[in-house]
Amino acid sequence: MNTRDLVGHARPYWRIAVVAVLGGLIAYVGSYVVSPTYVSSTRLLIRSRESTVPSSTGQNLQGQPVIDSTLTKALGETQSAVVSSPAVAVAVVDALHLDQPKPQSQSIVAKAKRAVAGTFKRGKAFLTHGFYAEPTDRDAAIQRVQAGLAAKALKDSYVLEVSGSAETAQGAVDVTNAAADALVAISSARFQEEANKNRDFLAVQLTKTQGEVEAATAAKNGYQKANGITDPTVALTVSSESRAQLEQDLRDAQTNVAGTQAQLNEVNTRLAATDPTVASSSAIQTGRSTTDINTTQQSAAYQALLVDRNRLEGELAGYQARQTFLSNQLSGSTNSADTDQQAGLAPLTQRLEAAQKNYQSVSTEYQNAVLAADQKSVEVTRIDEAQTPTFPVKPLRYIYLFLGLLCGALAGWGLTWLHRRKNPVPVDDDAEAIDLTGTLPVFTNGYGADGSDGELLPTPARTQVGRFEIFRPEPADGP
Repeated sequence: MNTRDLVGHARPYWRIAVVAVLGGLIAYVGSYVVSPTYVSSTRLLIRSRESTVPSSTGQNLQGQPVIDSTLTKALGETQSAVVSSPAVAVAVVDALHLDQPKPQSQSIVAKAKRAVAGTFKRGKAFLTHGFYAEPTDRDAAIQRVQAGLAAKALKDSYVLEVSGSAETAQGAVDVTNAAADALVAISSARFQEEANKNRDFLAVQLTKTQGEVEAATAAKNGYQKANGITDPTVALTVSSESRAQLEQDLRDAQTNVAGTQAQLNEVNTRLAATDPTVASSSAIQTGRSTTDINTTQQSAAYQALLVDRNRLEGELAGYQARQTFLSNQLSGSTNSADTDQQAGLAPLTQRLEAAQKNYQSVSTEYQNAVLAADQKSVEVTRIDEAQTPTFPVKPLRYIYLFLGLLCGALAGWGLTWLHRRKNPVPVDDDAEAIDLTGTLPVFTNGYGADGSDGELLPTPARTQVGRFEIFRPEPADGP
């Protein structure tokens, strides 16, 4: 096949190249109809030992046996989940007023972009759910912000990277900074709420246990005063001591009574001058709303003085009973009823001791809760501010160009195939003829026309077969 034939066969395939280039240009220009997406990011520091995420009492992780490697992963994933929660998205929308209607451009490009976006959104909804529902401006803004927020903890560190997206570079910066601030505020508000709730609960329990101590103390003191006996824990066996020892013990008991009475008087004086309640207020700001919390709680100093007073009253009653007992022993006025009276005092003493232990335990927890609530612990802090991105991350225009070229090439191949099918390649009438005269010798019964043996009779006849002309010899006349 010569050059002319090759050109004839390749001529119909020009459609593939032309349509491919045209499709690539259309796709590339169409990519400008799609709204760009800019992404910005910022970093926060997770204060691991001050975190209260696993605690429902507002207590941080200081002093708790937690492995740092496990804590790093847990806190990072937890804070990442909080960033993508609706609460953060709502705070961002409120802070930036993203739910407010914005003026729309009436240019051809802007209208085309809105038409493409609306068509895609409705088509996707119908294909996915079978129907389309138009959300409110606020719901649409929250969904859009939430879909564009993401966070990840950097490997083997307490650094959390928060990223946000928007259709403009400055919008991405604003969304990212607002999301980081919202995460800090939400973490602090959650901690404060849990700490206040735990403190108020322990305040009620402290009042309850204080009442139990006061009731047990009154019962024991009343029994001791009514029967004039000493505490069994400080009871003295007379038969094992000499009179001199009894006198020394009596002097010690008198000294203890005087000292304890002086301490009790001092505590009563301080108690009268101390306010039993303390008022506190705090403000929690989330987005555009601010919540003021005013609480009134029992004073920790007042509670401590009550504990000291109850303790000193019990000690004073015991010392006074011992002083009376020793005086009676020295004067010889003891009787057999003392043993029964001391036996009756034992359960009251046990009741008081149990109530005091319970009160001390609750008091310790209450003091820790008060400190935690006043501390206002911060779980995450800002490290830097979000930077303005230079280029958008979407759309990737070279992908549009490549897909346009590919689709155009396929369309061009289809057009070429249809054209070849409707218009076959014509036959070339100028094709060279093949003369087979000298290669197809014909013998007539093996004899020549003159009777000679094997004489050739080249009397060809022309026959057209396709593009070729074939000459065949005609048989000669013979016997």
